[in-house]
Amino acid sequence: MTDGINNMIVEFSKNIMRPDSKISEAIKMLNNEPLKIIFILDKDESLVGTVTDGDIRRGTISGLNQSDSVSQIMNKNFTYFTDEANSIFIENEMNSRDLLAIPILDKDRRVLRVHALKDLSYPEFIENTAIIMAGGFGKRLGVLTRDTPKPLLKIGKKTNITNNY
Repeated sequence: MTDGINNMIVEFSKNIMRPDSKISEAIKMLNNEPLKIIFILDKDESLVGTVTDGDIRRGTISGLNQSDSVSQIMNKNFTYFTDEANSIFIENEMNSRDLLAIPILDKDRRVLRVHALKDLSYPEFIENTAIIMAGGFGKRLGVLTRDTPKPLLKIGKKTNITNNY
């Protein structure tokens, strides 16, 4: 779903944890969810912090273990906006602060929605084509490969190495 500008309103329900959740759980979540941010909610469903892979790296460097709670690594000074902020302002702030996603909160700091600079719900699919050239004794292509390596053999008007299939 888009809000009319270049940023998207994205699903975030799978990116929620409690402060007593383990860092190992956060690592698994960040690996599996395209949003790449975790929202830490207290018992009243208020946002008390966020966790990204950078927070996990900093926690590991400072000596924390995967069995420690995310409350020890969460960012308590996270960027957010209220419902009054317009989409153009949100997008400009996200670009200037290099943020992929930002929460929109109500007066009780509950997450109303999350804006992302692009649709992160499905990873981009890139089709790749590869040709594996296997070696051998060259008996079947002997005449053709006597003076020309297999990648430079012509298929149609192009050499094998320059063909796009």
